[in-house]
Amino acid sequence: MSLLKLFSVHLIFTLSVFTLAESANEYYTTRWPRCIYSSPDLSDMVFIDSYYFNKYLFTQFNSTLGKFVGFSEYGMRVAEFWN
Repeated sequence: MSLLKLFSVHLIFTLSVFTLAESANEYYTTRWPRCIYSSPDLSDMVFIDSYYFNKYLFTQFNSTLGKFVGFSEYGMRVAEFWN
């Protein structure tokens, strides 16, 4: 193996280790809005807007209910505020 290839493999490994070490202390939020329907005329369409924190669903809006619903203690407080 040439010295250049060895250096590039070492550099990639080093960057991946530092990336994994830094990402352990970070927080991630995600919003996933979507419309679900099964009929061709869209008469049964439901809008669902989900909010995730570190891959855990904490609040969700459902158009059938017409309000936000919380799935954790924090999510219930947020849903109550948003409603």
